Amino acid sequence: FTSRELQLPRLHIMNDIAILRHARGQWGRWVALVTLMAMHAAAGAAELPVKQGLLLWLDASTQAAERQRAALPPLLPGQGADLLLDASDQRARFVQPLAERRPVLMKDGGAAFLRFDGKDDFLFLDRIKGLTPELTLFVLAAPKANPGGYSALFASSTSGGNDYTHGLNVDFGYLGTERLSHVSVESAGAAGGKDLLVENLLGPAERPFGGFHLFTIRSKMGKDGMEFFLDGLKSGSRDRLESQIGLDRM
Repeated sequence: FTSRELQLPRLHIMNDIAILRHARGQWGRWVALVTLMAMHAAAGAAELPVKQGLLLWLDASTQAAERQRAALPPLLPGQGADLLLDASDQRARFVQPLAERRPVLMKDGGAAFLRFDGKDDFLFLDRIKGLTPELTLFVLAAPKANPGGYSALFASSTSGGNDYTHGLNVDFGYLGTERLSHVSVESAGAAGGKDLLVENLLGPAERPFGGFHLFTIRSKMGKDGMEFFLDGLKSGSRDRLESQIGLDRM
């Protein structure tokens, strides 16, 4: 999450890049919910090109170092993640106390990612009261299916509020789909489901499930203030009324 708009480069995404996949959607100023790590294959520790305004950075590849710094036992490949440590200066902790609902840490060479089962795996954060008028969210993920029921990537809200009216929500819609063909983005000031995965100059918007994609949402108040980018390319947008996006819970 960043407190200002970011200029988005066009990114060539490698199939073995580290990811974080979350259940239903949200944000703050700017949040890298994933590792932007290895747009360069050789990088050891991931480094974000922009850190000003960073509120959250969840990166599977940094967990060994973060857990050692926090004097916690290591999280081994194949283990369920009881908590995920934020690598930003905020040092937030996303948790899952129920073992059967924990995503599993996976490693492939120098890359690391969390595998969610698509049924009930998720991580959550309750934090001090937080509101922001604008933000940018990045999620690098490889969705495998869309069973419907508003499944997908990330959500946030104020305490006691709904994500789609008081926070931010990114999901794949109510109906199941055979391909990655629907990405709905709702928030405070932009309530009501709307598919922002639309056709662009490069052709049809939909993609087969299985590959990694960079999902980016850039949000501010105003006409077409809510923008969606897929793999660095502008897709759809929608208007957003005057509002504050809640970040109490993610």
